[in-house]
Amino acid sequence: MLPSPDIVNHALSTAIYALLTVAIPILGWSARNWLEANKDKAQAVIHANHLEAVMQVVDVGVQAAEQYMTTADGKSKKAWVINLAQNYMASKGIMLDLATLEALLEASVFQLPAASPAPAAKA
Repeated sequence: MLPSPDIVNHALSTAIYALLTVAIPILGWSARNWLEANKDKAQAVIHANHLEAVMQVVDVGVQAAEQYMTTADGKSKKAWVINLAQNYMASKGIMLDLATLEALLEASVFQLPAASPAPAAKA
């Protein structure tokens, strides 16, 4: 003889309830771990994009300082480029420490073509 439908429904409801009681915390834990892992990846991509943008601003600033601030000394040019980059970063909500910004500036200056030597005087 088959069990009554009420008994089957009650047994299935109890089994599903027990399964969900175990599965929901496991799924929640898995989802939390997945979100944390992907958050770090997304932040790394965003950080890389911000760093690339700051590098471009520094490069343009260094080139502009070299071209237009011909009578200024290196410290004045550096201060001008740092100020330019910091203003850009502030407008975009980018946080970057001064040491890193100075390192980017020095790398950009290092990549500038060397100044041509003055032509030798003819005797």
